[in-house]
Amino acid sequence: MKAWTNMTKEEQASRSMKCAIGSAVLAIIFVVLGVLGQVRANNLKSRCTAETTGKVISVFPSNGRRVQPYLTANYSVDGVQYHTSGRFSYGYTSADTLTRKPVDVHYDPAAPDKSYAAEGPRTGFVFIFFVVAAVFAIAIPAFIGQANRIRARM
Repeated sequence: MKAWTNMTKEEQASRSMKCAIGSAVLAIIFVVLGVLGQVRANNLKSRCTAETTGKVISVFPSNGRRVQPYLTANYSVDGVQYHTSGRFSYGYTSADTLTRKPVDVHYDPAAPDKSYAAEGPRTGFVFIFFVVAAVFAIAIPAFIGQANRIRARM
């Protein structure tokens, strides 16, 4: 691959357009991933109509600092033990105070191993996908503008 300074103006313009196309493709991919993540979370939440009480069995990090912890909880449905895990919204609290505490677990009556605890499946990662997609989308006009400026100087 040639260095930018060793390229002809046409090669520079072509590379800028390829960057614009690549940014558009990446933006679309990140939007699709974000939408799929949101659909998956909504689907889980709509299927999990039964509720039981579980018990927190582990907390990460478990170093006693005040964190918004990632917890694992056990729960029982018809005598069968299951577990669920995720970042639970107990606010920022000491991880040590949460171990062995009760937690509300929502599960799918048809498939009790599908579950979430507390207020619902976390969807914060979906926002990150949309932010990354926006960054790529913002780059598209910059690459196209650069290609047009290069072609105008030819």
